[in-house]
Amino acid sequence: MKKYFTLILMALLPIVSSAYDAYIDGIYYDFSEDEATVTSGDDAYFGAVSIPKSVTYNHKTYSVTSIGEDTFCECSELTFVTIPNSVTSIGGSAFWGCSSLESITFPESVTSIGDEAFAECTGLTSITIPNSVTSIGGGAFYGCSSLESITIPESVTSIGEEAFIDCESLTTVTLESDAIMSAIEIEEDGEIYYSYTWIPSIFGEQVETYFIGNAVTCIGECAFCDCGNLTSVTIGNGVTCIGDNAFGACCSLGSINIPNSVNSIGVGAFDGCSSLVSITIPENVNSIGESAFYGCSSMTSISVAVGNTTYDSRNNCNAIIETSSNELIVGCKNTLIPNTVTSIGENAFSECRGLSSITIPNNVTSISDWAFTFCDGLTSVTIGNGVNSIGDYAFSDCSGLTDVYCLSEDVPKTSFRAFDNSSIWNATLHVPAPALDAYRTTEPWSGFKDIVELSEVRGNLNGDGKVDIADAVCVLDVMAKDVYDSKADLNEDGKIDIADFVCVLDIMAQ
Repeated sequence: MKKYFTLILMALLPIVSSAYDAYIDGIYYDFSEDEATVTSGDDAYFGAVSIPKSVTYNHKTYSVTSIGEDTFCECSELTFVTIPNSVTSIGGSAFWGCSSLESITFPESVTSIGDEAFAECTGLTSITIPNSVTSIGGGAFYGCSSLESITIPESVTSIGEEAFIDCESLTTVTLESDAIMSAIEIEEDGEIYYSYTWIPSIFGEQVETYFIGNAVTCIGECAFCDCGNLTSVTIGNGVTCIGDNAFGACCSLGSINIPNSVNSIGVGAFDGCSSLVSITIPENVNSIGESAFYGCSSMTSISVAVGNTTYDSRNNCNAIIETSSNELIVGCKNTLIPNTVTSIGENAFSECRGLSSITIPNNVTSISDWAFTFCDGLTSVTIGNGVNSIGDYAFSDCSGLTDVYCLSEDVPKTSFRAFDNSSIWNATLHVPAPALDAYRTTEPWSGFKDIVELSEVRGNLNGDGKVDIADAVCVLDVMAKDVYDSKADLNEDGKIDIADFVCVLDIMAQ
C-alpha cells in the first residue's frame, strides 16, 4: 500500500512541482542557499517519518534546518517523528491534527516552535522542550488533550497566547523562564491600552500545580489571577517580588511558601484566596501592598519571620504588624490584638468570615476604613477607650453583630457609614454610664436598638462588661510591666502574679 501511494505521489510530481523543489526518499524539500526546508513527507501517512540531517540534490549537500508550515498537517496516522539536530525551527501548523502522535523530542538545535505547530495532537502525552528554544508560538500545543505536564525552560523568552489552551489533562506546569512573566499586551484598535501578565491565557485555568523555578525573579501583575483550580504553588528562591493581584481570586489555593528571596508583595496579591489557611512572611519582605490578603476568609495562622525589620507578629498574635507605626495591617479569625498596637489598618480583617469576636485594646487610637467589613460571623466587638476615630465602612456588612462594647467616655469620631448594613437596629451598644446621653444623640451610635450602661463585673479588666480571654491577657500584661493594679489583684494578696491569671480563668469557667 505504501509503495502504491508513493507511486501515485511520484506520478503527480509534475503537477505539484511548483510547491517544492525536490522529492527525496519520501520527503519533499525547498532549498535556499545551503539550507533545506521540509515541506511534506509521504512516510507520515504510514506511522513514522525520519527527517535526515542533510540531503544531497543536484550534486550539492543542504543542511535540513526547518520544518515548514503545514508540513505534516492532519497526518492522523503519524505516530513517531525523528527531528535531527540540524533543525532550528518548526513552522506553524507543521504537525497540526497529528492525532496519533504520542510523544515528541526536540533536539537542542530547535530555537522556535511556530503557531499551532502541534495543535490538536490529541494523543501527545509528553513533550521535552530543550533549553535551546526561545519562542513558542500562539496555540502551539492547543487542544493536546492527553498532555499532563510541561516544563518551560529558562531559555524561552516569548510564549504566544493560548499556547497550551484546551489541554484538559494538563495539571502541572513548571516555569523556569523569567521572561514569560513579562506583560502580555492587550490591543484595542491597534493601540496598546493595557498590559499585564496572565499565565492562564497560556496554559488554561485547569492547572492545579505550578512550580516556579529559581531563574524567575518576579511574579508579574495578575500572573495567576482567576486560576480557580490552582491548589499549590512552589516559588523558587530567585523570586524577589510578587506583583499586584498576582494570585488574585485563586479560590482553591490552600497553601503557599514564600521564599526568603522575596522582598515585596503587591497590592491585592492574594486577594480572594478564600482557601488559604496560613501565611508566613519571610524576613526580607519590606513592602506589603494594600489589601494583599483581602478576602482570605479561611486564614487561621499568620506569622512574620524573626529578623524581619519592617513587620512583626509580636506575642504570637496571628497578625502582621508594621513595626515602625504599630499598625496592624493583616489579621485573621485567630488574631489577638496586642496592647502595643496603635491602629487597625484598611481592610485588615475584611471578609474574615470566621471571626466571631474581637477586642481592640486601649492603646489603639484609630480603626481605618473597611477594617472589619464583611465579617459576617462577627457577633461581639469591644472597642478600647483610646479609640478616637473609626473610618468609613469599618464595620459594614457585619450582619451577625449583636453587641458592641465601646469603652470610651468620649464618643469616637465615627463615619456615619461605619456600621452600614450591619443590622445595628437589632444590636446592643454598651457604653460607660456618664456617656449614655452622648452616644444616644450621636450618629451612627444612636442607631443601635439598645444603648445600655457597661456593668461592673469582677475580673472584667478591660471594661467591656464580660470576662474572657482578653482579661486574662490583661493580667499577663500587668505582670510583664511589673506594676501593681488593684483591679488585676483578683485574689487580693497585694501582688499581681499567675494566681490572678488563674482567677480570671476560674471566673470564665463559672
